[in-house]
Amino acid sequence: MKRSFRQFAALSILAVTACCAMGQDRDSTDAVKGGGDSGAAPAPVMTEMDTPEAAANGAPPYAVVKSATPIYSQLLYLGYPKGFTTASENTSPQRYIRESVPEGEGLAAWTQMITIGGVKDTASEATISPAGYAEHIAGGFRRACLNSFSQKKMSEGIANGYEQYVMVVSCGQSPATAGRTSESALVIVIKGERDYYTVQWAERSMPSAMPMPINMAKWVGRYQQLAPVRLCAKVAGEKEPYPSCLNPG
Repeated sequence: MKRSFRQFAALSILAVTACCAMGQDRDSTDAVKGGGDSGAAPAPVMTEMDTPEAAANGAPPYAVVKSATPIYSQLLYLGYPKGFTTASENTSPQRYIRESVPEGEGLAAWTQMITIGGVKDTASEATISPAGYAEHIAGGFRRACLNSFSQKKMSEGIANGYEQYVMVVSCGQSPATAGRTSESALVIVIKGERDYYTVQWAERSMPSAMPMPINMAKWVGRYQQLAPVRLCAKVAGEKEPYPSCLNPG
């Protein structure tokens, strides 16, 4: 079944927040009907480690908690800065999304948010590419803040065996907070074996009526804290903590 990018818009952090603020249900908006189990775990399996190299790239040094999360046909492996906690998790037959914010914050008011998502059975669509998917997410930001939008590509190509596109987008006056804050996000799009996956790290700060400069050194540091962001094959019968993914080789 052919699917349009409109059905993926909820994976944009800004789009998710904006749609829910308007009273729309994120699972029913442009939902795709499909069968089968989501394959998503109730919570990620995590192990702690440090990333002191991040400070050299403009980002604060965080203790990082590595996680492996089953999402549809594969496991998504990445790091979370220690102190982030799950604020919401939504699963449908076609779409998975989990949002995490710093402890003490919530969906109504947050300073940073890490969102992971998956869209089932879309990797075989010839009309969809990681770059095109990322550009659609950027388009949501652009339409929301025509006068204060900015965007920079970080990387594109094969990473850890899969096609990946990485960018940073920014909105100087976020409609999700009625213009009281800006919102910028690191966006990673990965084309898996059967599904598409996204990872976004967003932050809110002081608003700006003009496009905000994007500090790529800071966002590269954020990317390195999440890294390696990679996909693992599911191993039949394997249980938490998914050792084949947490400790490959």
